[in-house]
Amino acid sequence: MATKIQEIDLHHGQYHYTGKTITLPNSLFFTSPVKNLNFMKRYVYHCFAITVRETCNLYPFIPYLLARIDDHCEDFIEVARRYNHVIERHAGVDLPGAEPHIHLTTSEMGEQVIHFMMFVPTERASEIEQLIREDFMSLYCEKILKQLSPATPPITPDNPAHPVP
Repeated sequence: MATKIQEIDLHHGQYHYTGKTITLPNSLFFTSPVKNLNFMKRYVYHCFAITVRETCNLYPFIPYLLARIDDHCEDFIEVARRYNHVIERHAGVDLPGAEPHIHLTTSEMGEQVIHFMMFVPTERASEIEQLIREDFMSLYCEKILKQLSPATPPITPDNPAHPVP
């Protein structure tokens, strides 16, 4: 008897099935702990981070970003909560939950790193990440960069940072 598993490619936050499979002897399950991450086919805990070089207080951004995440996830959040609960009950494990999580750390270089974790549909993870990155950058440029260099005009399509010749 043996068990066949399928590989998932997590490169650049994309969740694609590679087509590669591996067959494990069932005796392996008696000698090594095994986690069933089968739920990743429909929903996934998607994690990403944004690094900020400037020293500024990012904590006031968190409530705004959580509200924006809620806006981006409103069409599936109830299903995600139910699915998360079903996984916990069937797998017999405690999961972080379906609610988004944001926390701040400092890198080895002294830069601030804002970490995001969300339970989202696998096929929409990258799309939602890009929306949140856009929300963060808009807020960051409006609140922080404007304070750091008030004389510099904002970068817009009509006023690019480096004009194209």
